[in-house]
Amino acid sequence: MKKLALILALSCAITACEQEKAPASSLEIGGLIAPAPNFQLEAGDNIVVTVQDISIADKKAIKLDQQHINNITSWPVQYNLTINSELLHEDHNYSVSARITNKDNQLVGITDSNWSVTAEKPQRDVTVIPIATRNSATQEKRKFHAECANSNLITSFGDNFVILYNEGTPIILKQVRSASGARYANNDNELWNKADKATITLSGTELGECTLEPVE
Repeated sequence: MKKLALILALSCAITACEQEKAPASSLEIGGLIAPAPNFQLEAGDNIVVTVQDISIADKKAIKLDQQHINNITSWPVQYNLTINSELLHEDHNYSVSARITNKDNQLVGITDSNWSVTAEKPQRDVTVIPIATRNSATQEKRKFHAECANSNLITSFGDNFVILYNEGTPIILKQVRSASGARYANNDNELWNKADKATITLSGTELGECTLEPVE
């Protein structure tokens, strides 16, 4: 009996130890990164993506996780961050930011807004703008007003993606195969266009037929 009691005691101790060492739950944050219309990608560009707690005014933001993505070759770029859920607080503000450096480690692009994330909405697409001379008139002409039956949006077309700006928030869609015209999709968001006509669906809701007018 004493031997059995000792075995049971050791078993309970081991179980308790394992419970104490169990990893805390984590929150997966991710999305796509794409450039503003006047940003050109160059060989050797690197991206650093960071999620931070920005709640305390006049104090340095607290870094929760960071990802380095080297030698970017095409847009959009997928990022994935992981943070301990125990570090999240209901009354705090969290944001994702990105910065781009060239092969000489010079800063050439940044996010110009605080792209907020929450435990309920951990997916966040972000855009970056240039801070160096990388302007492209050709890319700038690919920015359009989408005048739809039920809404108006700004759209920005890249080589294999499109950015929809819905009330200032970017939604990045990757180009996918289409039997006719050009089709872009991401989850329940979609844009299909041919010439200056388009159909746009946001969060599963179709906005009706749209006309694309170049932004001057």
